Amino acid sequence: MEDDQVYLEWTPILSTGLVGYNIYRSHTAPVALGMLVNRALLTDTAYVDTITRDGSQSFYVVTAVNQLQQESLPSLAVTVNTPDLIPPSTPANFTLHLTGNLLQIAWQANQEADLAGYNIYRSNDLPVDRTVGPLNGTTLLPTPAYQDTIIQNGQTYYYVFTAVDLAGNESLPSIEAQIPTMNWEAATP
Repeated sequence: MEDDQVYLEWTPILSTGLVGYNIYRSHTAPVALGMLVNRALLTDTAYVDTITRDGSQSFYVVTAVNQLQQESLPSLAVTVNTPDLIPPSTPANFTLHLTGNLLQIAWQANQEADLAGYNIYRSNDLPVDRTVGPLNGTTLLPTPAYQDTIIQNGQTYYYVFTAVDLAGNESLPSIEAQIPTMNWEAATP
């Protein structure tokens, strides 16, 4: 497997009645004749299939076809495991609620089955710098919520959120959420 392609090659069948080969792909084992991959009967003993790198497992079998269009039993299955390179969707629909110096932040939960959690980033400037690491440290947030204690009054804080899947793929950051804090001054008697 290279990039998004699987290179398949097999030993030719020596038969005078052979006219070609079919390749079948399945995502379940044991492999039944799954989806026919080739559109036309193959006369070569090699084929390149395009796949999605989504962490799935694919199984391939080859059959031989004779002049009467009869198909042989399938070959032994070849298993191809693809790495998961697809990040989760970007978190959206956030709400901010400031009470004193406690900011409660929530956003809509992602629906990916392989979601591991969320990261939240904060900055006093735009764009939010994600190279300093998330507010939640190395532990992902298990739910789409966070409480931040604003330590300085009179500042504007910007937040972005990301989702992370089990393979470690991080989504694009959300749009920035902005919260200005009040500049409190002690009243003089």
